[in-house]
Order: sequence, then structure tokens, then C-alpha cells
Amino acid sequence: MTQTAFDKKPLAAALEYRLPTFPVVPMSAPRTTETKWGGVYVERGKPTARHRDVLDAVLIAGQRVSDRAGQLHVVFDLAEVRRLLHTETDWRGIKKMLLDLAGTVISLRQPGQGWPPAFPVLTFVGESNSTADRAGHQFPAKLKRITLSAGAAALLAAEARICLTRETVERVLSLQHQISRSLARWCLSHSNEQHHRLADVLVAIGAGTQASIRDEIERTGTEDLVNLCCMLSPYGPREKQALLEAETLSTRAETLIALAEQYPRARMVAAHANHPSFRPEEACAYARALKALGVTIDVSTLDMIETRFRNHPENFDALVDAGLIDTLSTDYAGGDWDSIGSAVHRITRRKGWSLPRAAALATGNVAHVFPELFADRGLLKAGRKADIIIAEPHNISKIRDVYKDGKLVVSDGILFPSAAHGLQK
Repeated sequence: MTQTAFDKKPLAAALEYRLPTFPVVPMSAPRTTETKWGGVYVERGKPTARHRDVLDAVLIAGQRVSDRAGQLHVVFDLAEVRRLLHTETDWRGIKKMLLDLAGTVISLRQPGQGWPPAFPVLTFVGESNSTADRAGHQFPAKLKRITLSAGAAALLAAEARICLTRETVERVLSLQHQISRSLARWCLSHSNEQHHRLADVLVAIGAGTQASIRDEIERTGTEDLVNLCCMLSPYGPREKQALLEAETLSTRAETLIALAEQYPRARMVAAHANHPSFRPEEACAYARALKALGVTIDVSTLDMIETRFRNHPENFDALVDAGLIDTLSTDYAGGDWDSIGSAVHRITRRKGWSLPRAAALATGNVAHVFPELFADRGLLKAGRKADIIIAEPHNISKIRDVYKDGKLVVSDGILFPSAAHGLQK
């Protein structure tokens, strides 16, 4: 991966991104949280992930200046900060968030080390040309200014394996939901050389329970999820930046091929391989190249089988004909998604695949790719979960009966009222 000119200017130390300093769920002070990546002690204040958003926007929008006393100031244009935050909030609202940070006192420690002295995040928030806290330095008028404490300045200046470009931080701030942004920050400070338990990561970002992340994913749009998955990818910060900053899907596909060549042991899934942004021959060419490198090729039903409101089946059919598909998934598709059953039916009836082979795309193959999540299902086998659907033999897309944990919960397309609560759980 090529380095950018910004690589030598870290925006945040990895330690700060790895700990629930700015948690998704507000926590009362004083509080101490320990994780395997270190600990955070909040002596005063209730800093949240939203405060981290504002601080990130100020740091990348502003110019950093050190005065004669060695204090680090950031002078910034309010309009640019508002643009980065995608908000119409006026100066009073943003200033309040920054003043909250001026009233926040924290201490962060590395694993196995003692607690260093606590420090406020900011010592000044106001107009750039205010005489307060500037050690005689002159700043341009009509701008805003924050002054970081010595502790915060040292934290931001620390070389901690994370150097973020402006483009990457903008992508993080563009993610629609708070938990997505917090997960993205945490992922950017990890190379993911080893797999991490979701429960551990949720604790590290102060996100609460696994149910909260599931709810968040349900509300998150496709573009957010694609960008978040780039950050979750098993690579270092520079590689993740290359994925995020790819201007087209073709560029992103070529980047994935390069990463697969560089990291042959990584587990990769090329999702939405049938996306209509590709021509059929392009979709097959990229899928063939990735598959040869051990990458799993996933296709989505989108709305391209029955609805065909935004998408077409040509890429899907081409990938099926070429025998390049490994797994099958769905997509929200603006609320018009087609079902897994519809895709399986199309593959068996129009493409001549056997039913076991086609059904495996959404069952056994998925369990094989993600054994940590689905090792207990995906096959009709003793010891596996007895979650089974029965479809009409002449039309696989028409689901007749559903068994959950071996119990009949849907019969002839009708959900048993007594089973509804269990399915929601």
C-alpha cells in the first residue's frame, strides 16, 4: 500500500481508541473500566462517543499551533467542523460539547502499568483571538480555538501504530449511527492479526450488550456497513485506509485482490460480488481472481430476481454459470429485497444446479466460512440445531413449514401465535 503525506501526523493514539474513554452509552463519573487493552479512569465528566466525534472533526478541520509556552492549540473554521459532522448545529451546541471536554478529567494506562496522573482533555474553548490561555501568540480572527492540556497533547502525539488520513476520519464521521463510528475507531487501531470476541470489543467501546449491536446493524444502511466491514478487515490501518478511500467498486476489488495476495492466510469474503456497478464480465473476472486466492465469493439477492426495481440478475446469472459462487445472502435493497428461497429456486430451475448444492450456498457453506458463529447449524446432522424449513418441491421460494429447535412454529405459511415470542427472542 502506498503511504500518504498525512501518515506522519497521527490524529489519535491507539490507546485512546481502544478504551471506553468516550463510550457509546453515557457513564457517570467517577468510573474505572478495565479491559485487556488497558484501563481508563474518568475522574470527572461524562465524555461520550459524540464528544469524540466533535473532537475528531475539530482536529482534522483545524490547524495545530504550539505557542511559546509549549501549549498545543487547534484553530478551526466552524463551518468546516459542521460539514464534517453532517450537522446544522450552531456554535453554541458545538461549544457546549467542547466545554464538556474541558470539564472532563481522565487517566489512561497501558496493560500492566500504573495509573499516570489524571488530566483534563481541554483547557480552553472559545474565539481564536481571545487573550485567554495563548501565551502571547497571535491567532487569526473569526475562527474558533481549543487548547489541549499537556496530557491530551502527549496522548495525541504518541506514536502508537495508528496514523489516520483526513479521508479515513471523514469516512468514520460519515457513518450514520454512533455505535458504527465507535466500532470503526476501535477497528482502525487494531491490525486484527488475531480474532477478537465481539463481547470484548463491545466492552472496550462502552457499547453495552450484543443486543445493542444487533439493533444498530438493523438500522444501518448498506454503505455504512460496507465501510464498517472495510475497517473490520484483518489488515493494518494503511490497508484499511486504502479500502475506504477507493473511489469505485473496481478500485476496491483490485485492492482486495492485492490484499489477498499480501495476506494469504487471512479469511476474506467478497460480498455483493454481483453488484450492478460491475458488468457481468467484470464481476466474473474479479470473482475468479479472488477465488483463486482463497477468497469466499458471496452474492446477494438484492431486488434482482422478482422485484427488479433497482437491480438486474445478469451478474448473478453469470457468476452462477461460471460456478464461482460460495455463499448467498440478502440485502435490504431499499426495502424491496428478494428472498434466499427465490435465489435458490432460480439457480435450480434456470441454471440446473441440484437442490442440495444450491441450498448449501445459504446453509452449510456459510457455516463452513464462519464456524465461530454457525458451527452449530447449517447441516441436517446429529448435534446441530434443528432449525429447518420445508418448501414446495415445485417452487423452492414458497416456504410451507418452519421448525425452530425441532418444534413446528410455522405451518402452511401460518405462524403459531405461541411461537411468535420465541422467534422474536
